[in-house]
Amino acid sequence: MTVLIGSSKHLRALQAHNDFGETIAFATTDATHALSVIRSRRPDLVVIDREFAATARGVALVRRIKADDGLSACEVRIIALDGSFEDARGSQPGVNDARHRQAAGAARAARVPAEPPLAASPSGLRERRAPRFTIVEGVQVQIDGKAASLVDLSTVGAEVSSAIPLKPNQRVKFTLVDEAHPLHCRSVVVWASFDMPSGVPLYRAGLEFFDVNEAWLVGFIDAFKLHPREWK
Repeated sequence: MTVLIGSSKHLRALQAHNDFGETIAFATTDATHALSVIRSRRPDLVVIDREFAATARGVALVRRIKADDGLSACEVRIIALDGSFEDARGSQPGVNDARHRQAAGAARAARVPAEPPLAASPSGLRERRAPRFTIVEGVQVQIDGKAASLVDLSTVGAEVSSAIPLKPNQRVKFTLVDEAHPLHCRSVVVWASFDMPSGVPLYRAGLEFFDVNEAWLVGFIDAFKLHPREWK
């Protein structure tokens, strides 16, 4: 069986170039569902549109498949619009940068300024209500309609990097832009810091969510996480 993932406007053309046999096709907007099917059905071949494979979401998807021991026999190929293939072990644009993205994420985590705990135990030790995960670089969100970068994410909050000013206790609308299925929720800025890397003003902030679709977030985190982050 083959799982094909590509832009909705390209799927028909990609299928026409090759006889994949029994095929389940997904648009890139449904990549999270596609990953669930891949894990449950364990196809022999996963074919991914080259344009999508070069994006942060595409890189994350390939990485999740390769990291799953249960999918070790699954071959992943990148397909161009002309029907030509590339193996996903490192030759196609973007995917061979996964290790560099992970290293950059680890370095970025080391530079995170001190932040207040989200909760405190009776003994006074800092605790978190939910595990948080570093997200692959390039995932964009919106804060009150303005673009920001997602640094890490949990089911109760997020860390973002923004060019617009953010202040503690500020109420904001958080939007996780996932193509055809954006997630909107109310949130509050728990902590914020200001920096000027390369002379460009930048605000780092931790958000706490008020109302959010937790199941949706779990699926998104599973598809785009780099590694878990712990309070230190």
